[in-house]
Amino acid sequence: RASAAADGAAVLGAERTTVALASAEAAADLEIQAAAAAAATEEARAAAEQFKAAAAHERARADALEERAMADRASRKAADRAAQVAQAAAQADRASRDAAEAAAQAASATAQA
Repeated sequence: RASAAADGAAVLGAERTTVALASAEAAADLEIQAAAAAAATEEARAAAEQFKAAAAHERARADALEERAMADRASRKAADRAAQVAQAAAQADRASRDAAEAAAQAASATAQA
């Protein structure tokens, strides 16, 4: 009878050990999963930071292109203005020569009279 009780206690102890080992294994699995999740979170954070940096770079590039386009437009406007001024100066020069020629003809007519 004592032997049967000892066997029963040994079986119960073995079962408890098995349950404790299974619990420890499950806890280790959870720790592994938690570590994997933390690593994935860190990778996602690093990827998000890289994306943010790339987006900032692209935004700066777009801003620079926009500024360049604005400068090009201003340059074209200035060139158009300069062409208009040159045309007006040429017209004024022609008018001045015409007036000088008319004054010379008037002086000549006066001298002949």
